[in-house]
Amino acid sequence: MNYYDSMRYMDEVAKFGSVLGLESITELLKRLGNPQDQLQFVHIAGTNGKGSTAAYVANIMAVAGYRIGRYISPTIRCYCERIQITSKAKSSNVETIYITEEAVARHITRIADVCDEMALDGNPHPTPFEIETAMCFLEFIEQDCDLVVLEVGMGGRLDATNIIKNTRVATLTSISMDHMQFLGDTLAKIAYEKAGIVKENCKVVSYKQQPEAMEVIKSVCKEKDAELLMTNFDAIQNINYGIDKTVFDFTIAEKNFQNCNELKNLKIHLLGKMQVKNAAVAINTVLMLKNIGYEVTVESIYAGLDVTSWNGRFEKIYDNPIIILDGAHNEDSAYALLEALELYFPKQECIYVMGVLADKEYEKVLAITAEKAKSIYTITPKNARGLDAESLARCAMHYCGNVKVTSSVKEALQLAIEESDKGNREKTPIIVFGSLSFHEEVYSVLK
Repeated sequence: MNYYDSMRYMDEVAKFGSVLGLESITELLKRLGNPQDQLQFVHIAGTNGKGSTAAYVANIMAVAGYRIGRYISPTIRCYCERIQITSKAKSSNVETIYITEEAVARHITRIADVCDEMALDGNPHPTPFEIETAMCFLEFIEQDCDLVVLEVGMGGRLDATNIIKNTRVATLTSISMDHMQFLGDTLAKIAYEKAGIVKENCKVVSYKQQPEAMEVIKSVCKEKDAELLMTNFDAIQNINYGIDKTVFDFTIAEKNFQNCNELKNLKIHLLGKMQVKNAAVAINTVLMLKNIGYEVTVESIYAGLDVTSWNGRFEKIYDNPIIILDGAHNEDSAYALLEALELYFPKQECIYVMGVLADKEYEKVLAITAEKAKSIYTITPKNARGLDAESLARCAMHYCGNVKVTSSVKEALQLAIEESDKGNREKTPIIVFGSLSFHEEVYSVLK
């Protein structure tokens, strides 16, 4: 197969959907020689903040001199974005490359042959996510990665990524209600699934969770004899928020870390209050790695945070008018979005461009965020699960008096920019949010 053949193959196997469970991925990887057993991992699970936390960790460790593999989902810019390799560069602190189209074609050709053999032997056919998970392991071995920062696809305990054994640190980001039809209808049940990534005797770092979730995490860590470091958000001080960067201090639990236990004037460029907390979780993850033998310096923490970017997460993508791109699609991320809007635009209403998937909590998202909406333009994401713009608009009308259905991302942005320009000394900010699946269109329109 060439690259285009491999993409057609992935489209064909999409019919197998998303299936939780380790039976199929176990058999697939066994027939591929269990490549995952040759790698070391930071495994990250949670409802929100996985991507940014993973980005911070990967960049800090790359600045520290390690070659880092990173597996993410969903992607925004291109298919190859899901498998990344980050390393120290001469001209700048880090360099990130994506898996090549040639490598994708080569790996999928090999994996497809194994999938066919499995099917002939009466085994379930692996899903697209299982195939991509296997591909990432093969690629990270070829790229000679020292460490892999691996994001869970959904849940944790039964997610295909949980086939790994060599978890050096299991990191749990913010846990809230999401994917309830798969993970359970209470926070405790969801936390149990997320905490399923904790392995015997591994190190664990957690976001400061709600009490119900925290109790479950502590119980799982005790059962697994795993050392737990709870991130103390009270240790974050002197935060200075700006639309281009945030500066803050963080007191670390690690004593005698280069004779320094207070990191002053840390700088990040990911926006929103949640990102300071995610950075703190990432720092603790890196310190856990240091405690088990990885060489990390204070300087690598500063530099790694400073160079980190993460597409589509309260990202300022345009200056005049200000356009923010975000992936808020559930209750927890909606509150984070509202908090960010009140932080950066306290005296302004905003123009929303919104598109969502039908299985997400879009009514809750609207109920939470609509108080800052001057108007809402709805779109239909180009995704099989995309909610049509008309249905989203009908829901939005319960919360905002000025709602317009649009036929495309381009039309929605044009109308929003025209409205932003009208009769204001200060242009109205435009907030584009909902499903990550249409974000690449946003980038393309605004080029």
